[in-house]
Amino acid sequence: MSINVLIVEEDEGVRETISILLNNFGCNSFLLSSPKKAMKLLSAHRPSVIISGNKFNYDITGLEFGAEVKKMGIPFILMSGIPETVGKAKEKGFFAIEKPFQVEAIVSTVNLAIGAA
Repeated sequence: MSINVLIVEEDEGVRETISILLNNFGCNSFLLSSPKKAMKLLSAHRPSVIISGNKFNYDITGLEFGAEVKKMGIPFILMSGIPETVGKAKEKGFFAIEKPFQVEAIVSTVNLAIGAA
């Protein structure tokens, strides 16, 4: 089974790094810079899991995006460098990764999220 990961992150370098990492583990990744763009894509395509940052200029937060994604039944992973935000994500039932992250954290969290779906 192919794992399709939608990566939604404002920072292009972070998006690219996560994409390369996941591609090395056999995932297909799709990259977008904002939740608004992702919501348009989600109307036609359903990824296996979504990984999202939390802070976006001129857009909703990752926590707000996660709430919308949760309604669709798609596993959601929030990345943040702020421990309080990571805690809020977990309280809302999302998977969360604290930045800076280790390679193992990304891969294991993607596997956990897909397994929980």
